[in-house]
Amino acid sequence: MCVLSKLCKDVIAKFIHQDFHGVVAKMSVLDAFCFLIVHSVDKKNLWHKLPVILGLAYLAIRRHLHQVHNLLNVGGQLPGDGFDPADYPHRTEDGRFNDPFNGVAGGQNTFFGRNMMPSAEDKVVTPHPALVATKLLARKSGEKYKDTGKQFNMVAASWIQFMIHDWVDHLEDTKQIELTAPKEIAGQCPLSSFKFYATKELPTGSNDIQTGTLNRRTSWW
Repeated sequence: MCVLSKLCKDVIAKFIHQDFHGVVAKMSVLDAFCFLIVHSVDKKNLWHKLPVILGLAYLAIRRHLHQVHNLLNVGGQLPGDGFDPADYPHRTEDGRFNDPFNGVAGGQNTFFGRNMMPSAEDKVVTPHPALVATKLLARKSGEKYKDTGKQFNMVAASWIQFMIHDWVDHLEDTKQIELTAPKEIAGQCPLSSFKFYATKELPTGSNDIQTGTLNRRTSWW
């Protein structure tokens, strides 16, 4: 059975970008096939052109893959420790008991989940945020702005900030961090440096992921 499973995933991997081969190798055959569907639709940019039913099916598959393979629980109640939804017919003030399979998911003062295991390597500033900003927000000299729908501009950035303001608020430490723009692009940035407070790390009580960060708000609408 293991040999057959590996054979099937090897065939599927031929149609998937090599960057995802390691991820697909850890999936079940069914999930690998689901990943192939999502990957194929994304490559051809077809999702918004699909009929409604197929579009919903695509979203359901993508959600399943993210929940199973792209989310790591950090501290607290484990997924699967459910409760009776009938006991909580209305939304709670702190956002708990909203997910019937995980009562604390998205609740106030609960740990943020992770997309990958903690690493000793500091990859947060690679590429440097200022370099990313100059690429995303760049305008050619003398070019009149024309909205083609493909740019990421300050209007979008402001809207995103407005949208998530009430969802996410990391518990901060008293230590302040400063990011300085690389010399080669410092002249293109409104700020040559940016200071902010570090996110406070707290013990999770778990052996897998030993420290985590708390969300002072609830991420549920």
